[in-house]
Amino acid sequence: MYGILQYYRVAGTNHNYDPLFGVGEVIGNTDRKRVFSFFGNPVFLGVYLDAALPIAFAMFFSSFSAGARWAHKYEKLILRSQIILLAFAIVYSFVFMGIANSSVNSLIEASKMPGGAAVTDSKVSDLITSAGSTSFIIAPVVFACLLFGAFFVYQAVPYWQEHEKQIYRMANGLFSFLAIFVCIFVTFTRTAWIATAASLFFFAIYILIYAHDLIYAYRKWIISFTIVFILATIFLTVIYFKPNQLNTGTESIAGRFTSSFTVLQRIMLYDITLNVIKLNPIFGHGFGTFGKFYPEHQAKFYKGEFRYLIDGINSFFKNAIPNKSINFVVWCFEKVTTSRFFQFLMMCYFIVFIMGGMLLIIYYKDIERRVSHVKGAVAAYLMLIILPVLAVFLKFLTVKKSYLGINENIMSINPQDYYWLSAGFAHVHNEYLQVWSDIGIFALFLFMYTFFDYFYRGSWLLNRLKNSPDRVIIIGYLCAVVAMLVESLANFPFQRIMPILIACVGFAMIFNGRRIFGDQIENAQAQAAADTVPENLQPQRAYNYNLRDNLNDEPLFDDHAAPASMPREQREHLKQNLSFYAVVSVSVLVLNYFPARYVLGNVDLKSGHTFISQAQMVRNEEEKFRIIVNEGLRYLERSVSRVPYNSEAIFWWGDTLKLLGRYDEAIEKFNRALGFTSTKHVFYSRGIAFFEKFKLENKEEFMEQAKQDWKRAVEINPNFPQPLFHLGYHEFHGGNFKQAISYFKESIKWDNNEGLASESYKFAGIAAYYLKDDTEAISLMSEAYKRGVRGVCKYLGGLLLAKRKYEEALPCLEDALRENPKDKEVYASLINVCQKLNMTDRALEIIGAQHPSKDSADYFHSVGRLYASSKNFDRALIELGKGLEKYPDDIKINEEVGRIYFDDKKNYQLAATFFEKLTKLEPANLRTLYNLGACHFRTGNFEKAFEVWSEIKKRDPKFPNIDAYIRSAERKSGTDEIKTTVIAPDAVPEAVEKASGTGETESKNTFFKYQ
Repeated sequence: MYGILQYYRVAGTNHNYDPLFGVGEVIGNTDRKRVFSFFGNPVFLGVYLDAALPIAFAMFFSSFSAGARWAHKYEKLILRSQIILLAFAIVYSFVFMGIANSSVNSLIEASKMPGGAAVTDSKVSDLITSAGSTSFIIAPVVFACLLFGAFFVYQAVPYWQEHEKQIYRMANGLFSFLAIFVCIFVTFTRTAWIATAASLFFFAIYILIYAHDLIYAYRKWIISFTIVFILATIFLTVIYFKPNQLNTGTESIAGRFTSSFTVLQRIMLYDITLNVIKLNPIFGHGFGTFGKFYPEHQAKFYKGEFRYLIDGINSFFKNAIPNKSINFVVWCFEKVTTSRFFQFLMMCYFIVFIMGGMLLIIYYKDIERRVSHVKGAVAAYLMLIILPVLAVFLKFLTVKKSYLGINENIMSINPQDYYWLSAGFAHVHNEYLQVWSDIGIFALFLFMYTFFDYFYRGSWLLNRLKNSPDRVIIIGYLCAVVAMLVESLANFPFQRIMPILIACVGFAMIFNGRRIFGDQIENAQAQAAADTVPENLQPQRAYNYNLRDNLNDEPLFDDHAAPASMPREQREHLKQNLSFYAVVSVSVLVLNYFPARYVLGNVDLKSGHTFISQAQMVRNEEEKFRIIVNEGLRYLERSVSRVPYNSEAIFWWGDTLKLLGRYDEAIEKFNRALGFTSTKHVFYSRGIAFFEKFKLENKEEFMEQAKQDWKRAVEINPNFPQPLFHLGYHEFHGGNFKQAISYFKESIKWDNNEGLASESYKFAGIAAYYLKDDTEAISLMSEAYKRGVRGVCKYLGGLLLAKRKYEEALPCLEDALRENPKDKEVYASLINVCQKLNMTDRALEIIGAQHPSKDSADYFHSVGRLYASSKNFDRALIELGKGLEKYPDDIKINEEVGRIYFDDKKNYQLAATFFEKLTKLEPANLRTLYNLGACHFRTGNFEKAFEVWSEIKKRDPKFPNIDAYIRSAERKSGTDEIKTTVIAPDAVPEAVEKASGTGETESKNTFFKYQ
């Protein structure tokens, strides 16, 4: 029931909060894709439910066998109530859906009315919810249910005490069966569905063989229940077949049947397990050793060293019949999912299959008197079931080209294609292979023989409990184990405590059956001897179940009360064997000591892990963080002391020590854990510990060990993003940018952690920039920018600006300015972009934000340059003139005014006055001296130009092109040969830039400095 509430997010189980588990804490718990109830995993829940379902059904069915009078008395009432409830539910559903649709439509229309208040989606949802809970819908339903329930209780009161046990059995069994059946749907576990079908099929077989008298006696009940069951199954299948209003999760039956991930993963897992078994097939490797061997053999598998099952499956499915069989199933599934007509046909087929089989089972005793009729009935049934499918299949085989064209391998030969399937398995997900791997072929034989003996003894008991209601309960436990054995093909139910408890009860009941049911067996044998019919007499009809004739019959089995006291023989037996029972009791306690320690150790492990997980929420509060972590550490230490070989507890102990900065102790624990396991997490965490030691002590051997551990983790699980990122980060800082990009891209490929992928995009983009692959750098940084990585928008904007992608650069630089409002480089780049896009007003806003006082020299210089770049030179000179009034000796303003007069106004004499002033303010600035010479050259004062440029030659013989300019001044015709211009601060020649110590390498290192 909790699983059903969990799926529908009812009363505290919504997707934002769960009383036991938060969203994402458990596999399959994302957006209620699949439910897990209290079990922590949908598969574990399914393994338990499919074993519990036949027991619940047996409890319900056994209530009939306990008393014929009670069952027949209420037969008509129950049948009528089923019809009434079914009709009422149908009418109610149509009425409710009609009212709900009407309410929704009216709300939608109201929200579209012009001039009306806007109705948000959440408001519409609230209104629908409130409308659905109004009295005109809910009150009549509740009143009708209460009235019907009161009538049923009134009819049942006179018989309650007489048949109390039967009523409780029926009510409890029926409710449990229905709840379990519904919850199995919403686990969306395929093995649970298959195991449920198998257990119910064997339940019908056992009932047919060992309790056919009950089937015939209560055929009306069974037929009515079968009808309800069919309708319920069809209804639930329709609901959960695809996401819809009633199936509010993101998973569906269609989705599960079209997903092949776990199927292919298990095939790979079995292949690897067979290679582990191959090393020691006779005696195995020992209990719990699979987790240690598996990672090593998974790494070999990825190297392509072996492939057993996969190659065989590929070869098999390349054949025509298997290939087209798969295509036929896929074709049928597509038809059912897309065609209403085929959906209707499948419903009819399912009804004929179930109802036809049930009728054959129920009336088998009547039909078997006439052998020809039996053969005809069975033949007709098989024809109705088999021939339509066979006819369509044979028609499908005549198609020349298969529907999907599956001519290639279902799994590629290239090992890299399996990387997405890798995981750190501690279980085989197949109990038979697990037993074989751990303890050898002889143990597997004993394992199988145990269940063979279980079913043999169970069948023996059923054969002797002729009139006992307990035979139905025994059938329930037999079928529960059937479900577990079917589950064992793809899961590990015998390693989970709840299914084990069910199996233990079944084994205890059946292996002690001679003692438990001894009196009933003796009574049945005596009754059989008394009822022996002489050969010369014709046998009477075994059962007469006419309702009138059976009103006063005695029950099929009288459930007598237990004796008040222990018989004298049993008391004497206990006295004589007291020492024996004492030894047995002590032995049981001793044998349970080690399992109890293991269970307590696991409790401590989970408790410690919970504390450590909670500590991450207060990571910034150092004192509180350490208190919580130390408490978790205490539990982990106790867990390891109780179970010294529990590698998971040892690993978490080491990982917690690493979290606290105690790296040497953590490495010691990781080494100890590697004695029991070889999982990727141990290697990765040990690598992190060595990396932290490297940062503290700067010893290369620590870094090398960290790299080896990370590479080992990736070798075991190529889809492990964390070590891939760390390897890329190390190569990045080592200058191996190509290798770094390769690691970062692999990390991105396998990462489910958005933060890690974002950082990988960022550093991969920086590495691409260093390799001068600007296109790749922009692509990678753009992904990082979309994911909201801080610090990347400035550099991405700079790259886009350099590529003249001004529209794309603008939002990046805007975000960079919001991240760091004091970054002068961002201001300059953003103003430049605004200039290119003719966004003068926005550029002025940016300048104003950079200089809030609007009275500084930098402000006037920036505004002047902005107008100058917009070709508004007069306005530029006005703004620069304002600056000169307040800051007459400001170098940048004077230089900008001189440049405008020289390049734009062509007033070389006026420009010369500003550059001459600058030579006095900055005598050592050769660029200003050159500009003064250019002004003289343009005014025709070649001698003065020659004199100024010669002075530059004396000071810096390597000044760019200075010799050419001096020669042109000497010839007094340089204007026609060499075009002189003013060198602006942002147009410094390359040689000057390199000489000034701001070369390309240094600028990049500063530009992309990692914070």
